[in-house]
Amino acid sequence: MAGGLTIQEAGDLLITTLPKLNRGKKIDTFLLQNYPFLESVVSDKMPQSGGTRFQKSIRLRSGAPSRGVNLYEVTPTSRVQVMAMMAAEWFHHEGKIMYDVRELAMNASDEERVIEWIKTQQDAEMEEICNYWELNGFLAPTSAGDTRFPLGMKYWIRGLGSGVTDIRGGFNGTTAVFRNGSTSSVVGNIDAAIPANERWRNWAFTHGGSLNMQTLRSMTTAMKRTRFAPPPGMKGSTNTSGKSKLRVYWNQQFSEDYEEIVNRGPDDRNGNASPFSGDLMYRDVQTVATPALDSEADAPILGVNHNHLYVITLQNMWMQKDKPINDVDQRHVFTQGIDSSGQIVCDNPRSCWIGHAVR
Repeated sequence: MAGGLTIQEAGDLLITTLPKLNRGKKIDTFLLQNYPFLESVVSDKMPQSGGTRFQKSIRLRSGAPSRGVNLYEVTPTSRVQVMAMMAAEWFHHEGKIMYDVRELAMNASDEERVIEWIKTQQDAEMEEICNYWELNGFLAPTSAGDTRFPLGMKYWIRGLGSGVTDIRGGFNGTTAVFRNGSTSSVVGNIDAAIPANERWRNWAFTHGGSLNMQTLRSMTTAMKRTRFAPPPGMKGSTNTSGKSKLRVYWNQQFSEDYEEIVNRGPDDRNGNASPFSGDLMYRDVQTVATPALDSEADAPILGVNHNHLYVITLQNMWMQKDKPINDVDQRHVFTQGIDSSGQIVCDNPRSCWIGHAVR
C-alpha cells in the first residue's frame, strides 16, 4: 500500500476488507453526554416479530361478576369482553455511509490513514443514527398519522391536559400530545378515554417545574401505585412488581439537583463535600440523567418499566449494514446502508408513570 492504492483496489478494499478493519487512533467527540434510551432497550435479545404491523392481545378487564349464592339458587350467566388488541405500525429507519474511492486513494500512501478515514465515515454515521433514536425515543411523533418518527415514551406514557394541576397524581394519563400540538386518546389502537379501557391509562402527576421534596414525594406515590402483583396462583406478564427493569428518566438539571439533595446529609462527609455523584438511586430505582429531555418545556420525569416498554424489531432488521454498492452514474462512490425496522411499544402503560410541569 505504501506505493499507492489504485481506485480499483480502493473499491475492493471497501467491499472485502471493510468489516475486518481495526479501529485507528482518532479522537471522537459526541453530541450527547450519554445514551440511556439505547442502553436500556437495545440488546442481543431484543424481541422480534413479523406481519404487516405489531399486534398483541391485552386483557384490560376482569371477568363476569362473581357472587355469593344460597343452595339451589338459580343465578344468571353473563360474559364480559375482557380483551383488547394493541397495535402499532412498523417504523422504518435508514442511514447511509458514502465513500468516494478517489478520496480513499488520496490517503493511500499511509495504511493507518486509510483505516482511520474509513472508520471515521462509519463512526460519524453511526453516531447520527444513535442520536436519532436517542432524541426521538423519548418523544411522541409529530402527529397521530406520522410514520417518520417512532412511537416514543411520551406517546405511550401520557401526561395531564393543559392547565390541569394534580400534585398527588392518579391514573389519568389518557391523551397523547403530539409535537404539532394535536392530541389523541387512541394510543396503540386502544382508546383510553373509554371507561371500559381505564386500565390503558398511566399514572400522571404535575410538579412545579423544579425538583424538590414535594416532587420526590409525588414520585414515591407514583412508584408505589404502579407496582402490581398478580393474585396468588396467577403468574405471567401481568406482574409489574419487580424492580430490575425500572428506570426514572429526567433531565440533567434534575439529576444535578437530586445529587445536591442527597449530598446535604446527614451522612458523614468523610472529607468530601459531595461524596455521592452520578445516576443515584431513588428508593430502589435507578435514576438516569437524560440529555434528550433537557429541551422539553414541561420538564418530564418518566418512570418506565422496561418489562413492558421495549423495542421490537422485524426479523433481523436492527441496524443491519449492507455491503457497499455503487452504480453506473456514480462509479467511484460506494454507499453502505444501515437499516432498522421495528417500533417502540408499551404493552402495559399502567405500569409506568410521568410527572411534568403544568402545561
